[in-house]
Amino acid sequence: MNNQVTGFGWAGLVLIIFSFLFLSGPALRAQPSAQDTARPISLDDAKRMALERNLGLKSARAEVLSARASTESRRADFFPKLSAEARYSRAGDLQRIRIPAGSFNASPPLPPADADVTTGALANYNLRLTLEQPLFAGGAIYYSYEAEKLGYTSSDFSFQQAVQDLLLRVELAYWDILKTERLEEVAGQQVSDLKEHLRVVKASYNAGSVPYNEVLKTLVNLAEAEQRFLTARNNAGLAKMAMNNLLRRDLAAPMTAADPKGDEATQLPSYDEAVKAARDHRMELAAGQTRVQTMQVHQHLAESDYYPKLSAVVNYTRAKETTAVIPENWEVLGILRWTFWEWGKTGREVERTRVRLRQSEDDLQSLEDRIALEVREQHLRAAEAREKIAVARAAIEQAEENYRITEERFKAGVTTNTEVLDAESLLISARANHTNAVYDFKAATARLHRAMGLPAASTISTEGERRP
Repeated sequence: MNNQVTGFGWAGLVLIIFSFLFLSGPALRAQPSAQDTARPISLDDAKRMALERNLGLKSARAEVLSARASTESRRADFFPKLSAEARYSRAGDLQRIRIPAGSFNASPPLPPADADVTTGALANYNLRLTLEQPLFAGGAIYYSYEAEKLGYTSSDFSFQQAVQDLLLRVELAYWDILKTERLEEVAGQQVSDLKEHLRVVKASYNAGSVPYNEVLKTLVNLAEAEQRFLTARNNAGLAKMAMNNLLRRDLAAPMTAADPKGDEATQLPSYDEAVKAARDHRMELAAGQTRVQTMQVHQHLAESDYYPKLSAVVNYTRAKETTAVIPENWEVLGILRWTFWEWGKTGREVERTRVRLRQSEDDLQSLEDRIALEVREQHLRAAEAREKIAVARAAIEQAEENYRITEERFKAGVTTNTEVLDAESLLISARANHTNAVYDFKAATARLHRAMGLPAASTISTEGERRP
């Protein structure tokens, strides 16, 4: 075997190692870093990772950068343009002009005999340098630039909307992880309680105080609790996979969410305050207002075709000198172009932009109404979830006391096993309701903040690009 290895050679071994590293490189890069898995991930950490890694956000940012480049390109139309043109030609033969004898009235007659005169040259060249400055275009240049600026602003608003939507999805996924983990703990606690109760029931059966069917009934309830525990554990795993997917981590990577302690229901703003915040901060409204402004600019741009276009042009030419060509020359021109008849084309285009302007204004009003409705709905849901927390907390205290008393009465032989199982079921239901109420309130608050336009308060910039 040593001979075979030696025959294979070090080159082959290096090739194998290189191939392994090359093929496994992407997979290794896809694995979560030690920093990702070494500690619980806070909500701020999750949002930061999502903003850094989300591909949809990168695509939206690229749209902003593209719009900025387009705006800067359009701005160049304000300034003079310098162009150059070069021509070179070569003829197969020189041009000749025949001059008959006596064509010129002179004495003696000129020419005395028919003559052939050559013109030009076999090879010719012509160089032209042109400087053109638009002086008046009916506002077309200005409004074209303004339209591009508004397009850039609109793309930036779309980017910020994408940021808000992503942050909301991350926050909802975060609370879903904690919710499913707590529900898993509740289901696990039920299994533990039923196992302890089964021990008590078996002891009572051995003492002859309860029939065997009570043991069987407890076993059935324990089996059902174990099934609920398995479902709860699976739900927790799915919630972690969803978060890993948002953060572009390996789906099976360990995920531990840091739970902010306490289930206090924070104070909610009033509905009027929430609506005012939405009007001030919702990117959708700002984008709608930008669309209205854009259509106003497009209307002015269409109207610019009613006016003439005036430009100043400076030409400098240099050519091969011939009998008919001056070798070097310059000229200054004023060029006026005015298309004043196109069978109503300009008027119809202006009317089209007016219709689109009215449409964008109606769309903006409709958007304001939808946002007000959305804020109202999310505000009611958050208020409802907050009230449920206090009710669920009181229900837990009552259910725990009821279970304790029922269990003690069963041990004393003054109540039935069925009463204990019912009390235990009420306790688990109260704990689950409390967990749902706590994290439903957190999720409802996140949705309310999104409806108010708050999550994107300068969370991320489009890489610091300056406004044109």
